[in-house]
Amino acid sequence: MDRWTIKQLNSMSDLEFAAAILNERRNKVTPYSPLGIKLASVAHTLLDLAALKQPQTLVVELPEGMTQPEREELADALHDVRQEWAEEDRSVGIFPMPQRELNIVAKLEEALRNG
Repeated sequence: MDRWTIKQLNSMSDLEFAAAILNERRNKVTPYSPLGIKLASVAHTLLDLAALKQPQTLVVELPEGMTQPEREELADALHDVRQEWAEEDRSVGIFPMPQRELNIVAKLEEALRNG
């Protein structure tokens, strides 16, 4: 078992810490055993979840000389797409886009409208 410093513990999220503990355990078993594979998979999933919780920055460069009416038209198109992506009809296999992605499109739409 590795020793952890207070600084290391304080710098990790709970998900990152859980993944590190699982990886420690995985390092003590055969990597290609069913347990080793499962531990690696769960640790990877936890790290993916930890990454989702980190603030994300999205930079979009619009074409030079784009006019305000063109920006409004693009914002309207994004609004329509966002509404379509939010629709759901599970009886025919239509599931809504995850809320995180819908929020990104909404923020982009808002930025276009506000200049």
